[in-house]
Amino acid sequence: VKLQTTHGVHNTHSVATMESVTDKIVALFEITFVEARDLPKMDLNGLADPFCVVNWGGREALRTKIIKKSRNPTWNQQFKLLVVESQKNYVVEIDVWDWDKMSKNDYIGRAVVDLASFYDHQEHDLWLPIVAPKSEKELRKSKKDTKNERGQLHIKLQLKDRPEVYNEFWNGIYKAFDVDGDGTISPMELIGMIESIEAAMNDEEVNQLFNAIDTDKSGEITFSEFHNFVEDGTNKGDPMVQRILPADDKYIWVVIAQTGTGRSVGEVVLQGGHSVGWRCALTEVRDDKEKVDTIWVHDRLTGKLVDEKIPTYIKVAMRLMYTGSGQSLVGGAKAKSIIGNLTKKQGKKYNKPESVGEIPHFIKFHNINEEEMAEPVKSFKCFNEFFFRKLKDGARPIAYPDDPKIAVCPADCRLNVFININEATRLWIKGRNFALACLLGDEALASRYEGGSIVIARLAPQDYHRFHFPVTGVVGKPKPIDGTYYTVNPIAVNETVDVYTENKRVVSTIQTEAFGLVAFVAIGATMVGSIILTSNEGDKVRKGDEHGYFAFGGSTCIVLFEKGRILLDEDLIVNSNKPLETLVRMGMTLGRATTTQ
Repeated sequence: VKLQTTHGVHNTHSVATMESVTDKIVALFEITFVEARDLPKMDLNGLADPFCVVNWGGREALRTKIIKKSRNPTWNQQFKLLVVESQKNYVVEIDVWDWDKMSKNDYIGRAVVDLASFYDHQEHDLWLPIVAPKSEKELRKSKKDTKNERGQLHIKLQLKDRPEVYNEFWNGIYKAFDVDGDGTISPMELIGMIESIEAAMNDEEVNQLFNAIDTDKSGEITFSEFHNFVEDGTNKGDPMVQRILPADDKYIWVVIAQTGTGRSVGEVVLQGGHSVGWRCALTEVRDDKEKVDTIWVHDRLTGKLVDEKIPTYIKVAMRLMYTGSGQSLVGGAKAKSIIGNLTKKQGKKYNKPESVGEIPHFIKFHNINEEEMAEPVKSFKCFNEFFFRKLKDGARPIAYPDDPKIAVCPADCRLNVFININEATRLWIKGRNFALACLLGDEALASRYEGGSIVIARLAPQDYHRFHFPVTGVVGKPKPIDGTYYTVNPIAVNETVDVYTENKRVVSTIQTEAFGLVAFVAIGATMVGSIILTSNEGDKVRKGDEHGYFAFGGSTCIVLFEKGRILLDEDLIVNSNKPLETLVRMGMTLGRATTTQ
């Protein structure tokens, strides 16, 4: 542990590490610094800038924040202090200092706590005298000396023993992967945990593990079931437990001690904890450490920024796709297999009659407008029927319906547009090997769109999931391309993952008079088991006519225009160059055909 001098304030905390613990751990104390009272005047204004430093075992262990301009500061900061066998009779020495920006800090005094008196599991509410002995030699003799008292320190102290520490650890791990916060671990969430800790388990072993933990066979893992499993000594050979819990028993104690600095168990373990496999966290996917639980998009109707909720399965997919320092798992056959199996399994689940029970919650969670639906909610026989529901006639007006030179948005979606495809790869699509030939599966067709324009329409789960023709023309022969089901969430698209060229998709074309040959790519994503086209080769279609629909999940449509054939709407270009997605509705204007053909 690197020691900090009390003469130079650093707002960091030295806490126990695996290397610093050399003998048996006997206890962990929670110490809460509540407040101080009647500190001496330390500046010309009769005030002080106090902070506390805990000396433990002959070195600095913890320090509080600085409270400016107060002789009666309130901290309300909690720390955790590990106690090993050799330290069980030590005293805790708390030095109170006055911070000085221009010179070394001024010493106020010391409070002393003899831990040997507090191994009783009770919470102790203590007011300790702060004393300033005449010499360093008298520090330990000053406990009962009130002549030099320089105020009082209010702390709370409580012992945590092994059962409490282990329970806190496993509860923290459990909460880290209870992504939707419903108090249980689903099969998807367990897979997210297994992949995040890089446990070596095939699909059959994953199912066996889930069944072993889910003792009541409810299909969800409760904390009690999870805790019993990991604590059961007969299961210590399981790959998951081995990766979570190293052979050194001190690991759990050290993790809990580090939560005393304000971090959760999940943050300590997942974001650079001691176990090699624990490196992935949703909030750490991007290099700038920006949290991604909320995606912001520009609402074209209102002109305001709105937040988009990320569903559980998208968060799990992100955890499956990334571990450690942005390292990707997606190239591995195992990750593709798991995401594919999850997609197929979820698709089957949402085709079952009992899945209708999830519709009301979905509507409420995403604030979906039932008035727009062509059929009432009670008419749907399964969740998927609701998901690819139709809307009432007129619910999505088509802009300039009789003008074939105006293209429209193909779906209710979050839209990005780029005049030149090269701009899209610079600002938005960051896949290592993204290329039009890979996207279309046809080099000759791809060559027609070199230097052309691209429209990327991302459908979130709450969106109306039928997609429509953006232009008027004749439909070409569709070409299905097999692939996996990576999430099309923008965090994934902005990473070095070839989402669009790896995912399952269907490529079709529309021959038009105004825009030339337009390519339309319907791309499946996490939980989208089916891409269904409702149009046929040779159909003469008008813009706004239905082209097809996606079954449950997020998905994307990509529309390609030949070079120089479309003038995209300016507001869409401005947002995309930020880059920021624009929330649009199907039928809104997308752009106008150029006069040069």
